[in-house]
Amino acid sequence: MDDVKAARWMRTEFRKEAVDESDRPRYLLLLGDLDGLSLELQQVLSTNAFVGRLVFPSADGYEAYCSKVLKWESSPYQGQVRPRALLYTSKDGTSATDLAYDVLMGPSFETLQARQPKDFPEAELQEIIDEKGASTQQWLSNVSQSEPRVMLTLSHGLGPGWKTREQQRRLQGAFVLPDKSLLTGEELVSRPFLPGGIWLFLACYGAGTPGRSSYAPWLQQLRDVDRDAARVLEEGMPGEGALPFVAALPQAVLSNPSGPLAVIGHMDLAWVSTFSDQGRLAHSRFLGILRALLQGRRVGNALHTLLRIHSESLVELTALLNQDELARAMGRTSSVDLKVKARLWLLCQDLVNYVLLGDPAVRVPGNAINGE
Repeated sequence: MDDVKAARWMRTEFRKEAVDESDRPRYLLLLGDLDGLSLELQQVLSTNAFVGRLVFPSADGYEAYCSKVLKWESSPYQGQVRPRALLYTSKDGTSATDLAYDVLMGPSFETLQARQPKDFPEAELQEIIDEKGASTQQWLSNVSQSEPRVMLTLSHGLGPGWKTREQQRRLQGAFVLPDKSLLTGEELVSRPFLPGGIWLFLACYGAGTPGRSSYAPWLQQLRDVDRDAARVLEEGMPGEGALPFVAALPQAVLSNPSGPLAVIGHMDLAWVSTFSDQGRLAHSRFLGILRALLQGRRVGNALHTLLRIHSESLVELTALLNQDELARAMGRTSSVDLKVKARLWLLCQDLVNYVLLGDPAVRVPGNAINGE
């Protein structure tokens, strides 16, 4: 189901006039991979509901995940406990991770510290900047602890260039550590890794790989005027006709009884430009998710803080497209800069490609508040 069909289905079926709004579900959990229930369907539904997805290789994964959620729902941590947040950056010496730290991770941690006395005075905040692997073991030791926490990580995700389809499904989106070694689903399926927590995983292909990249048409237009666009096209993107899939890493940690309750990750390439606004800080786009989770919001609700930015960007993009059409109707050359329009489109697509894997109604144990 492509985006047009998904939008039509939502309008004619999910939002049927015969169904009273109070009877329409707000929390939706899709079961199955992207070749059965499309990414576009999840994205479109997310504009009207809090949507998550679960997919595992066998029924054992679903059983393990459900048991884990029920265990944490009835755990002693559902009492009043200290909220915890961990920000980890895998600084591997590339310009992308250096820039992303400067515009996202560093400012986010500073803002959390500044807002802590008012917003979450009891919270434990920790930042780990892993230079060349010097702090990798400290981080892995930290996330093996039993206390549930919110974790934001920044790293590269292993990208295209596979000999076999099976190899791609097993490894694409794997967590690239500073020394270029990998954290894969096979390594994290059984070892303690963020027990009962929620993971905001910022990396290319961290959540999965679409059948066709939504960026491709605009990158093609920018090829001759933007070196970054040309480079991305040359390095390779998801090809037309390939089967889409949810990455193995989040599947593994979600099926792990000692793993997180939910993962927010990215489908497709993730763009560092989304972390800033043409050079201006825009870290609040992602900081809003962290703050909502620390304050006890359910993860589906927390993700909507990012999707609201997507809606605002769509309004601006629609205005630019309208200017184009008005100029064309009057026989004039449009004054809208192609690069401005294309970059706004890329921003919209990049934001909506952050998706939730796991039950949208879970939250960090012990951080419960009234309401959503």
